[in-house]
Amino acid sequence: MKKTFLVFFVSLFLCITGTSTAGITKRNKITTHQAKTLALAALTLEQSRLPGVEALSGKDFGADSDEDSDDPRYMIITVDWEGTPDGSVNVGIYNVDIYTGDVFSGVMTCYEYENEKLTALQKQIRRSLHLTPTAYKKIKTTGPLCEH
Repeated sequence: MKKTFLVFFVSLFLCITGTSTAGITKRNKITTHQAKTLALAALTLEQSRLPGVEALSGKDFGADSDEDSDDPRYMIITVDWEGTPDGSVNVGIYNVDIYTGDVFSGVMTCYEYENEKLTALQKQIRRSLHLTPTAYKKIKTTGPLCEH
């Protein structure tokens, strides 16, 4: 009886510790919808009020993936609006870190977007990813245009 209990207890312990360590190495990723929402949250108040403003990902343009082919850690989000007959329809290009929700400029070197709305949304998304502040600090980057 003691031997059976001991075997059961050891097996249970190995299952529990195996499951908990597996979660540490596997990183959760944000969804395309979340990346688009983060890019829209990075806009200024004026930009967010433009007529027809929308966030588009790679698949919206016919790509096979929403992740950047040069650096799959980032999802490239383009924000467009209705535009004017003689003007650009592009509001901006954003690189969203799929592991942290950090939003970087897709054209300005080392520029990370920050504002109250974006910060609140990032906190909410990081909680949904089970990303603790300590784990976030360990995996935070300076952006795709800064690291190469």
